[in-house]
Amino acid sequence: ATFDFSSESGDQSSTAATSKATGITAGDVKRASTLTAVSGSGSINASGWTTSTHVDTSRYYTLTLTPPSGCSLDLTSVSVDSQSSGSGPASGAVATSSDSFSAMTNFATNATHSASLSVSGSTSAVEVRIYGFDASSAAGTMRLETTLTVSGALK
Repeated sequence: ATFDFSSESGDQSSTAATSKATGITAGDVKRASTLTAVSGSGSINASGWTTSTHVDTSRYYTLTLTPPSGCSLDLTSVSVDSQSSGSGPASGAVATSSDSFSAMTNFATNATHSASLSVSGSTSAVEVRIYGFDASSAAGTMRLETTLTVSGALK
């Protein structure tokens, strides 16, 4: 599934998938209710990120992918293009509901990164969360921009 933020205002409540594999149900990219929407052309943007050097599991962007009945879903990677303000999160992480968000792949913000996912044979919805942390101020922002792509296979 791919999400294109290029025509978004940044403070929209969600962004729908622009493409997805046939049969897959792709939920919109949204921000957690603990974050504050902030405008930022070509993105989904938020402030309210933790200043802790550890992930705050209540502060994230989220999307859900669901395989069609009778099929299973493998997720192998997510390509994230993130940008933080000068006081926004210096670090990010990606996790999925397949292991209750316990295995996290960290990435540095302000670049495009491909993070590995280890979801195999899921027959139900899988939530993907993108966390931001280690901000120097809660007023700092982190946005997902350009595109977000989750890759894998439908079986």
